[in-house]
Amino acid sequence: MIINILPEGSSLKKLLELHGRKLYPAIKNAVAAAARLVQAQWITNVNNSGAKEGWKRRYVDAVTAREGDTDMEAFVEAKGMFVNFVENGIKSFDMKPGLLNSPKAKTSKKGIRYMIVPFQYGIPGTQHIKNMPPEVYSAIRSLSSGSSLGARVISALKEKGTKNPEFYQGLTKVGEEGHHQYFSFRVVSAKSKGWIYPIIAKVPIYDDTKKDIVNKVLPIVHEGLMKDLESEVGRIMK
Repeated sequence: MIINILPEGSSLKKLLELHGRKLYPAIKNAVAAAARLVQAQWITNVNNSGAKEGWKRRYVDAVTAREGDTDMEAFVEAKGMFVNFVENGIKSFDMKPGLLNSPKAKTSKKGIRYMIVPFQYGIPGTQHIKNMPPEVYSAIRSLSSGSSLGARVISALKEKGTKNPEFYQGLTKVGEEGHHQYFSFRVVSAKSKGWIYPIIAKVPIYDDTKKDIVNKVLPIVHEGLMKDLESEVGRIMK
């Protein structure tokens, strides 16, 4: 997806072309400034959108500005898988075929294809990934690396009133001191229930950004044009 700072056919682009394609420093600076403004606005729109948090970060990383072939051209664009996910949304689909065709999938002695899928959990307050409840974190932080929450701990959490503690049975602590991570593991096979990716609605950030910046870009470039014209008149009048 791309935004041309001065689209072909625009009145300002036609006016600039009447003066040829010689170097106009103020126009060049103005077009570059307009591109930076569009890039910043686009990123702001992404961050303020209702898109999934993880997708936002990858979308923002994809928004870049570049110069065109002439001093009157600049473009801001965003490309990539996560840009498409946000802009177009995702239809619901069965994740099992993709997982079971992965190189990491294995085959049991009975010839059943399966895969062990890890799910990472953050400590309370972690951003961008699902957090474990404080009482679950309190229970697992005292364990040694490689240890998991067993049935006895889960039973104790249930007695304390923890909501759905069974969900965290098998949660495993891995890594070294100061760099611990926490994972649960689920086995998926062709007979597994669930594993249907939900529908994700599209979030049309690109179209909204184009509407937002039209009236902001033209005054910046027009000011650059006026400076160059004044400079040119001044040179001729000397």
